[in-house]
Amino acid sequence: SFNNAIKLALNGRPGPVHLDITADTFASEVDVDEKLIKKINRIPMSGAPSSIREAAETLAIAESSAILAGAGALDAYTELGELVDKYSIPIATTLRAKGVVPENHPLSLGIVGLYGTNIANKYLRSDVDVLLAVGTSFSEFTTHTWDPRFQPDLALIHVDVDPWEIDKNYQSSISILGDSRLTLTQLLAELEHMDFKQRNNDSLAKEKEQRHYFSDPVMSSEAVPIKPQRMMKSLRDVLPEDTIVFGDIGNNLAWVEAFFQSRKPKTYYIPSSLASMGYGVSASVGGQIAAPGKQVVCICGDGDFQMQGMEVVTAVNYDVPVKWFIMNNSTLGMIKDTQDVLFKGRKFNTDFINPDYVKLAESMGAVGLRATKPDEIMDVTKEALDNGRPTIVDIVIDPDEAPSFDARAEAMARAWGVQAGIWQKIKLIPEVLKRL
Repeated sequence: SFNNAIKLALNGRPGPVHLDITADTFASEVDVDEKLIKKINRIPMSGAPSSIREAAETLAIAESSAILAGAGALDAYTELGELVDKYSIPIATTLRAKGVVPENHPLSLGIVGLYGTNIANKYLRSDVDVLLAVGTSFSEFTTHTWDPRFQPDLALIHVDVDPWEIDKNYQSSISILGDSRLTLTQLLAELEHMDFKQRNNDSLAKEKEQRHYFSDPVMSSEAVPIKPQRMMKSLRDVLPEDTIVFGDIGNNLAWVEAFFQSRKPKTYYIPSSLASMGYGVSASVGGQIAAPGKQVVCICGDGDFQMQGMEVVTAVNYDVPVKWFIMNNSTLGMIKDTQDVLFKGRKFNTDFINPDYVKLAESMGAVGLRATKPDEIMDVTKEALDNGRPTIVDIVIDPDEAPSFDARAEAMARAWGVQAGIWQKIKLIPEVLKRL
């Protein structure tokens, strides 16, 4: 049963397996034949050759193709990079696949979705004739509540190891059931024999610049309280590129999505499906234990930290040098913004009182640091990185600064059948104009 549980966890769509072991079994003594103990590996599944060939032929004649990579493509980052580089195909990712191709790559569009980058949301919903989707379920947040504009003009090529995900939300023209890494290896080999139509992406760099791709002027703001965008830039400037970042749930997630540039694959982790607040606060401890040779940090909201912050004690007890960067604005920002639209400005239970996080850290045996001005962020971050101890960094941000919300408001209007009040609509006008 134990071996079967591991096989099930590793193969197909990988995931947790519940194994129920009775108390009397735990108390029993058994003879173990060590020769029967062997390492269980994942068994990759290749795509059907005919489908691979059809996908290659379709990509080869495309006028304006793009790639959408989801979490199922994380192990295929080398193959994705080769596909992007060799055939000049722009790539966007889902939230969980952030950085699978470095976001500073000339052909990277960043994350697509309700809080994604302006260029990714524009590009994937306009004039893409062939979309290669790898390891993505086309979720609600990724697709702006299943916007029909994500259906490409000519063909949707959908690669996934789980047959349930293919055609679930968008009808594919070519379906490939298989492991993403092995399937893309097959696709690359097939493309070698194709007369591939080369694309001119010169205009993409200019459009990324115009749409402030990780370069919004507010990222350099000297305003006090600190703008969250400036916090993201300062952290990116200091943290090593291979730092493993655990995100959390709330507006802090939106700031990381569009303003913190991931430059290495498998350096960003987030529970986007369940949206469990406090996940990053505790999961980062396990992440640091699993990757002792790298620095692990958590970027979270104060609401997240209040839910799971006692895990700092666990880190102290086991000498796990995680760094928690708390975005302190004394509010549940995403809930407040949602209430603002759904209930036309009426808010309920979204503001709260924070403890003194520096004193709280010290009381738990950790290091506590604070930044209240933009020019302090880099200094406290360097101090945290150098001390080798569990550290809470309290960064006081502007409570009135909200992520771009027009896409979320539009999606909620479709899903809930509600409309924002006139004042909320007026406030959204600048964001709508930026996305045109």
